[in-house]
Amino acid sequence: MPQRDDKVGVYFGRFDAALWDRLGDPPVATLEKAIAALAGARAAGQAILYPAVPKRGIRKKVWLTPETAGVLKAIAEADGYPNTAVILAALSLYLGSPAGEVTRREDSPGGRPSRSGLPGR
Repeated sequence: MPQRDDKVGVYFGRFDAALWDRLGDPPVATLEKAIAALAGARAAGQAILYPAVPKRGIRKKVWLTPETAGVLKAIAEADGYPNTAVILAALSLYLGSPAGEVTRREDSPGGRPSRSGLPGR
C-alpha cells in the first residue's frame, strides 16, 4: 500500500455518492471510527453483515492511519471480503445502514462463511 506522510492509501471501490456526503468533513475521520467500531463488534462476537459492493457509483482512495489500514486488511482477509465490502459494513454499523440493503450475511445461506468458521470473525 502506498504511503503519504503518516497515512496509508486504501482503495475504497464503488459506492453511492450520497454515502460520501454523509461522512462529514473530513470523511476519513468517520471511516476510522467506523472501522474501529466494526473491529469491536467482531471481537464481541456480533454477526457482521457485508453488503454487496455496487457495480456503479463513485470511487475514492482514502488515507488511513497505518493501524486502521492494518485492521481493515486483517478483517478483509479473515472474513474473505474486499476492502469496499468491509468499509461498507463498518459504515452500516457505525452510521446505521447507509450502504443500502444488506444482501449477504456470513452466517446465512448464500453468504460466504468467514475463514475462521465463526460468524463475524
